[in-house]
Amino acid sequence: MKKIFFILSVLLLVAQNSFAGEKEDVALAKKFKHQKALHQVLLCENEMNYHANEGKIDVCLKAVKYIQKGYDLGILKNRKKEFIAESYLNAGVIAYSSGDKIKSYQYFIKAAKLGDTQAQKNLDILCKESPWACKQ
Repeated sequence: MKKIFFILSVLLLVAQNSFAGEKEDVALAKKFKHQKALHQVLLCENEMNYHANEGKIDVCLKAVKYIQKGYDLGILKNRKKEFIAESYLNAGVIAYSSGDKIKSYQYFIKAAKLGDTQAQKNLDILCKESPWACKQ
């Protein structure tokens, strides 16, 4: 039952973030290619929305790196912490979808420490579902 709830919350997150189709999301990311950090955040979200099972976590980690280093932040400038947390959350969802609960836990922890409430909810469910993954 808890696993079903977790999957439903992941699907709800995906649904909330995916009003446009994959092609539109990629086009939006390309539009902001000159803003490296925002470009990577958008690509990370695209990976989570459309390719979670085989998604590329490194895209999300690259987004975190770019934001932390201040690469062409653009509109992210005043919300760095929030977008770092979102990128870690997306990495956690991708890891969970691909079956790596330990990595998922690690990314959810990072996002939760930055104040992401969805990451905290996912952690609670993950740790109840698979306590062994949370003993890292």
